Amino acid sequence: MRWTSTEAELRQLLDAAQPSGTAPRPGERFDHGILLRLAGVFDCVSVTYQVSEPFAERFEHVVSAEGGSIVDETQTDPDWERQYWPAHWESLSCCYPETTGDHESVTLGQDFTTDLDYRNSFMGEMCDFMEVMLVPLPWAGELDRRLLLWRTAGDRFDEADRLKLTLLRPHLLRVLEAHDRAAKGLPPLTPRERELMVLVADGLTNRQIGRALGISEGTVRKHLEHVYSRLGVSNRVSALALVGQSA
Repeated sequence: MRWTSTEAELRQLLDAAQPSGTAPRPGERFDHGILLRLAGVFDCVSVTYQVSEPFAERFEHVVSAEGGSIVDETQTDPDWERQYWPAHWESLSCCYPETTGDHESVTLGQDFTTDLDYRNSFMGEMCDFMEVMLVPLPWAGELDRRLLLWRTAGDRFDEADRLKLTLLRPHLLRVLEAHDRAAKGLPPLTPRERELMVLVADGLTNRQIGRALGISEGTVRKHLEHVYSRLGVSNRVSALALVGQSA
């Protein structure tokens, strides 16, 4: 497949994943402005941010951008939910991240089933034959977090859509991390500090980090002292524990 895009289209794509620049609203787990912009850029019926505990078979948080508004769908009908979870585990398009451990790959519904089989499945009936693209996000403990982009039946997502969301995913992860940190009252880290803490998490020494980043060992030490001060800790183990809680 060959895909071309103009500079304006790429800029629109990147802008869609930029933080809205406002403090999170009460109960806001993911930037609602981004959900609304993604719905426009990808011409979706809705874009859903979903948090569930799949192994306990419950939804914790579900919001969707639909028709230019944010709709809270967290409170589901108990009868519907009892029917949903068996169908979830039978549908690889739904349970692929938690059953394979692949929490990075953007997937399309047609990766796993034919249109005919999907239409004849219980999940197809529940979702009204809609096209879906799944963007997995890092788990928070036992909680699965994901973005779901929906289109009406017959309006297919394609490989270009998958590629665009794959390119956007690192930007979306940074937004999610910032929201997690804000919710925990933790100050945001700068891009350089985030980069440094990734290397710390990999077990590198200050000298090795300096070589990797092209800075002196003393500068690495100063960066770490600043991180410790911002987080209110005194060592890298405690800093990693706090940073890891927001992942």
